[in-house]
Amino acid sequence: RKEYVRGCYTGNGSGYRGDKNSTESGLPCQAWGDSEPHDSRYLPSFYPTFDLEGNSCRNPAQEPGEPWCYTMDSNRRRERCGIPRCDEVPCVECRGEHYRGLVDHTDSQRECQRWDLQHPHKHNYSPDRFPKAGLDDNYCRNPNGRMRPWCFTTDPHQPWEYCSIKACPTRLAMEGRPCLEERGEDYRGRVNHTKGGIPCQHWAAQHPHRHTYLEHNYPCSGLDRNYCRNPDGREEAPWCFTVDPSVRRQLCSHIPRCAQPTAASLAECYSGSGMAYRGGVATTRHGRQCQAWNATFPHKPWYTPKSHPGAGLEGHSCRNPDGDPWGPWCFTSDPLLPWDYCSVEACDGHDLHIPNTSIALPSRKHNCGLKNPSQSLLVRIAGGRRSHSPWTVSLRNRKKKHFCGGSLV
Repeated sequence: RKEYVRGCYTGNGSGYRGDKNSTESGLPCQAWGDSEPHDSRYLPSFYPTFDLEGNSCRNPAQEPGEPWCYTMDSNRRRERCGIPRCDEVPCVECRGEHYRGLVDHTDSQRECQRWDLQHPHKHNYSPDRFPKAGLDDNYCRNPNGRMRPWCFTTDPHQPWEYCSIKACPTRLAMEGRPCLEERGEDYRGRVNHTKGGIPCQHWAAQHPHRHTYLEHNYPCSGLDRNYCRNPDGREEAPWCFTVDPSVRRQLCSHIPRCAQPTAASLAECYSGSGMAYRGGVATTRHGRQCQAWNATFPHKPWYTPKSHPGAGLEGHSCRNPDGDPWGPWCFTSDPLLPWDYCSVEACDGHDLHIPNTSIALPSRKHNCGLKNPSQSLLVRIAGGRRSHSPWTVSLRNRKKKHFCGGSLV
């Protein structure tokens, strides 16, 4: 299983394969194969399936509790590592659209199906169609605005279920806009009648129309009055149930749209996250030229002028159609670098610490097949280090039976 990439553990932690190598009090861990300062009972050669090649926290004895290690303090033989359980972090805010935790079982303890697989259940929620929804592996997510995170199950008779993830103890403030932008999911104005002039039914009421759009089902959606809202983002504009028994629901498309800033005011810098930036910068911070947003080479774009008509994607200038908090970006003309942030300054003059998105480019030197001297641990390869390359890879099923292999140089 995939537990070796996790930063948390399940059960007693015997399956944990993360790279934490210090105790809960901050003491560095002793390597499992060393005998100083403490004589180790759990040598890598005696416990080959527990990934004891380094000094990362493990539970090779499968004792009740959690991962631990021998310490480098001669006065402290062993100590727990303080690694969180996978069902403890993180919690769900609102409907969990931004949940990126590691829970991978449903309320009924069914295992989740991987998002990139179509078996046993076919679906449209693939990672390439929802690139920003966090559809990694088989973790519980909420790509479509349901009441809370969910997943398809590996049970052929149960297509999908909600996941049991605790809600955060403090509710977020219901921030939003007093005007309409895109579909109006974040509209928090006070219009309480439909485009046809019919007053809205209070969201907490069940008369004259019964429904499930209640505040506890859709937290942070502003359902505390009878104002027009779009709680699940499925409609083209905010809407409401009406007080007319013969008209169940109607759109509130008469809500005024947010004013669009002029190009002149936005050409030199960007404000906030830069979603409104319409300047002409078309070069990334690493000097790559931007690919046109309607082009499909060298990269197939996630965002196009057709999918986001109001995002300014007509050319190849830097934009921020998805509201990335680090500012405008673009797909690059470099086949080895899909996308990168742009060299556009924030209007407030503060430099942002932008995360590194660059990738290692191939060396021009002829070093194929030579071992890399670096000793840093590769977390995604169980027990592996760069110095162990070239790699021989064995793909196995859950019963550890080999069915495919290859060599990575």
